[in-house]
Amino acid sequence: MSNADNKLAEFKKQASITGGTLTSDGWSNIQNRPVINCLLVTGDGAMFIDAVDTSGKVKDSAFIASELERNINSVGLDSIVQVVTDSASNCVGARQLLQQRFAGIVFSPCTAHCLDLLLEDIGKLMWTSNVIAEARAVVKFITNHHKSLAIYRQHCQLELLKPGETRFASQFIMLQRINNCKDALQETVVDRDFKKWLSGGKSAVMGKTVTDTVLNENFWKSVAEIVELSEPIVSLLRLVDGVVPCVGKIYWKMYEIDVGLMNSSLTEPKKNELRTIFNNRWKMLHSDLHSAGFVLDPEYRSFQQHENAEVMEGFHAMIERIHSDDVSAQVRAIQQHSDYRAGHGLFGRPLAAAAAKEMPAYR
Repeated sequence: MSNADNKLAEFKKQASITGGTLTSDGWSNIQNRPVINCLLVTGDGAMFIDAVDTSGKVKDSAFIASELERNINSVGLDSIVQVVTDSASNCVGARQLLQQRFAGIVFSPCTAHCLDLLLEDIGKLMWTSNVIAEARAVVKFITNHHKSLAIYRQHCQLELLKPGETRFASQFIMLQRINNCKDALQETVVDRDFKKWLSGGKSAVMGKTVTDTVLNENFWKSVAEIVELSEPIVSLLRLVDGVVPCVGKIYWKMYEIDVGLMNSSLTEPKKNELRTIFNNRWKMLHSDLHSAGFVLDPEYRSFQQHENAEVMEGFHAMIERIHSDDVSAQVRAIQQHSDYRAGHGLFGRPLAAAAAKEMPAYR
């Protein structure tokens, strides 16, 4: 048995104790062959499980489902708590097919993908898309010319960030950065060297447009408005796109984003538009696992989750899934949760209270 096989066996053993998440994604390799890969993720990290070349295959829901089922069986049904794919229609269909076969597993869309889609929805609104386009033009112009970039760097140590092509979140990260560099950008476009460079070059027309944008206070007001509403979404996206398991954080942080939208200084039509978009993506993302994670996360132990019907329904549904054939085990789990909330027994010891604040929830 190879060293890799030994490590994989250890990882699978750990997953059999704590449970794991099987994640799947499609990509193209260096030979431009379409590949579907699967990874097993636990609190200890991620382990590559399998990859299949899908060249010439019809990648419909049935095909995706069969590949996922093969990997579920490879890892072990009892070791899988959740299966995560992206939100493409064939993956959605595959999750629906598998949910009928594996009632004890939660089949979820990728949280990072859903949040990126949420930002894309926001970025397509008329009042945001125009501002993003103007900001992109400013960043592109300043960074694409050696002279303008050199002058800008005389006024600021922060680099301007160009948005990426595949992640819409990068548009909002770009806005956050130029919002931080507002003064430097305004100093750049009024700099004598910048004006002299523009006056004698081919970039004079575009440079005039960029100058007008940077000196327009209405533009900056709109940038600040969009940054304020997007920052908590981008922050959550960074969290879920990292290496630390955080399923217990998602429910509350999404709630905070919604409350933030309600309490923002935006006009009522804008608030309603944003909340409709937000709720549509939350419906796409939310699962019983998010509710159960929120209930069990030590960070939220003092919260009144038992008063939230949606949360408690999801929590009980997860207990019924995990102990589907053992009602007595379900009862014990409910009792343990009651002791945990009330701080009875081991949960009442100072050591437990300290550990709840310091240790990650998945431990």
